[in-house]
Amino acid sequence: MKFYLYLTGIVISIGMLVIFLPIRWKVDLYSSRVALGSRSDYESLDNMTKGGYVLVEKKINPRKAAKMLDDKSAYLGALEFSDGYKDALEAERIRKKKELFFRAFDPDPKRIYTPSEVYAKMRRAVLERSVDLILLDHVPENVYEKFKKEFRVSERPFPHPELPWKRWIFSIPVFLILSSLSPILSLLMLVAALLNYDISLSISSILSTLAVYKWSKKNPFYLFFSFMLLGLITNASMSDFFHMNGVLDFRGVKLSLILLPGLLFLKGLSDNAWALKDKKFKLVLGIIVIIIGYYIYRSGNYAHALPYEIRIRDFLDEAFWIRPRFKEIFGYTFLFFAFSRSKWSFLYEFLGSIALVSTFNTFCHIKTPIYTSIYRSLLAFGIALGFYMIIKGGMKVAENRTRADEITARRHNGKQREDGEDSKGFGEKGR
Repeated sequence: MKFYLYLTGIVISIGMLVIFLPIRWKVDLYSSRVALGSRSDYESLDNMTKGGYVLVEKKINPRKAAKMLDDKSAYLGALEFSDGYKDALEAERIRKKKELFFRAFDPDPKRIYTPSEVYAKMRRAVLERSVDLILLDHVPENVYEKFKKEFRVSERPFPHPELPWKRWIFSIPVFLILSSLSPILSLLMLVAALLNYDISLSISSILSTLAVYKWSKKNPFYLFFSFMLLGLITNASMSDFFHMNGVLDFRGVKLSLILLPGLLFLKGLSDNAWALKDKKFKLVLGIIVIIIGYYIYRSGNYAHALPYEIRIRDFLDEAFWIRPRFKEIFGYTFLFFAFSRSKWSFLYEFLGSIALVSTFNTFCHIKTPIYTSIYRSLLAFGIALGFYMIIKGGMKVAENRTRADEITARRHNGKQREDGEDSKGFGEKGR
């Protein structure tokens, strides 16, 4: 019965995505235009004009600002990573005229980046976060000209428009998938949705990753597409004005990244008690703990990256248009090995699950254009498949070579024995 609930949720998800994806894709393309300008082109709260464009950098009183902006029918601009960013988002949530909003980004506020790094940051701001305005105060002229050739530029910033449907309709398959894990839990989440839809849906989607893994654990391809499907339907369920414009974010990012891998790791240790006594396993586990710690630290919407990672990301952006996620390439490579017979399979399964929840999490960044999320997920999986085939092929060659060496050695040893016996027989015949 529970499996049929899961299957029904999957089938309904596919049907709904046939409707959702073309429209969301079209809206994202329409909103991919970005305005370019300087701070001096935009007004402050104190000197705003009717219908003007206000840029908020410093801390403000959200409630007071919301009223002032509505009285003037002015656009509210929130500058990412500035002191006033959160206050500006709060003012946007409070105000009545919510369609008058845009997000801005300064790629080099402290003037510490090289021109190529500034350009890469501008690209990511548009392709990964859908910002509406890029400030040019600290952007070199040649970077500005190069950027204009690659991206569509608008005269003024504007937000993502509202999609033409009620988003709760797309949450139906999420609750069906969750009911395949626990009908009672799904019912509780439905009731909770009446009180706070966003939190209820976030928790339901995160818990649904357990159900998807439970029913899809047939092969790595089935797992990948099932998690991608859950991510897409979650994206559709949260695609309202606030989420698409970055005013609100998916709740529980870190929980979504550690719940399934954590449970699989504990289960793996429980089923493989020998591992805790194995010195090699302890060494590998220590390395993994360090990597996972950094991975969790880097999760979220505004975590900082190390300089060497930024350089690698910039290179991958240039090479692939959108960089694939490191943890997905790494994790999916191990996921393929999890389906082979090995005493380390439980560890490969754990590492592979990190890639799966990362794919799900990719689609929980609602403000990211949907084509960006689809492309980067497929790219990471494809690269991981290529790595797996190369490693598997190398292992096969090494195995064949070892077998050939063993056969050669046996033949050589056999010939030596034959020669020894012939010499012995010749000596006895001579006597």
